[in-house]
Amino acid sequence: MSLHDEIQTLMGELGKKVPAEMMEKVGTLIGRLAEEGVGKNAPKVGEQAPSFSLQNFDGKTISLRHLLEAGPVVTVFYRGEWCPFCDLTLRAFQRALPEIISRGASLVAISPQTSEHSRSTSENRSLSFDVLCDSDNRAAKEFGLVFALNPAEQELHKAFEANLPEINGMASWELPVPAIFVIDRTGRIAWSHVDSNYTSRGEPADVIHALDGIRQAH
Repeated sequence: MSLHDEIQTLMGELGKKVPAEMMEKVGTLIGRLAEEGVGKNAPKVGEQAPSFSLQNFDGKTISLRHLLEAGPVVTVFYRGEWCPFCDLTLRAFQRALPEIISRGASLVAISPQTSEHSRSTSENRSLSFDVLCDSDNRAAKEFGLVFALNPAEQELHKAFEANLPEINGMASWELPVPAIFVIDRTGRIAWSHVDSNYTSRGEPADVIHALDGIRQAH
């Protein structure tokens, strides 16, 4: 089953479980982000990827520059472990990890969560790639992905048990747009998926296809 199909199934389940009023507010949030063009300034294919140097939940520093020395890098920005769409995405990329590695690439996932929540994300899903802590969304801001939630949207997230200041360890109610970038060894974006609608996610199969394209080009 594709990630898209899994997400469609999830949305059907949520439609039955979540009160209509809350689902309407979710739709309003997604509509606002689309109207404001959140994520439109993210780097495009062919452009240089912003550099980053972040810690994993064990405190080890992982830099894009160092990763690129070994091969292409797949960078997955996600909102947090509280997001069921992120949950499906991370699990899908874990299943695809052997194919990604076989193409000489590495995979990292990035969110604004604290190290404690990042560890939980990794261990509860048995992830074998690095889960990095993007404190204050520094890297996500460099990639043009960050937006702020207004007071009504903050209350909506609290209702979904997503108290972001507690989860992310910072006062601001900011999140990254979920995004995936395939970065070649020269540091350029070879493929990307950026969508302000957080229910829309890039497929692992498309990432693998992009990695094949990089390999063929070299």
